Amino acid sequence: MHLMFLAPTQQQLEGARVPATLTFARAGAARVSFRVIAVARPCRSRATATERHELSAGTRD
Repeated sequence: MHLMFLAPTQQQLEGARVPATLTFARAGAARVSFRVIAVARPCRSRATATERHELSAGTRD
């Protein structure tokens, strides 16, 4: 499962737990806690974003 919080009010640190309430049409509400994980790590390459995209897409000579 993948959930994304839109317009969070504060930055969340990787490893932190975020409380939330899921509301279901038929089952009502469920209080849960999510662990924050990083979806991407900073790139250590000196290549520009365009160059990295071209390399990953295989379009660069």
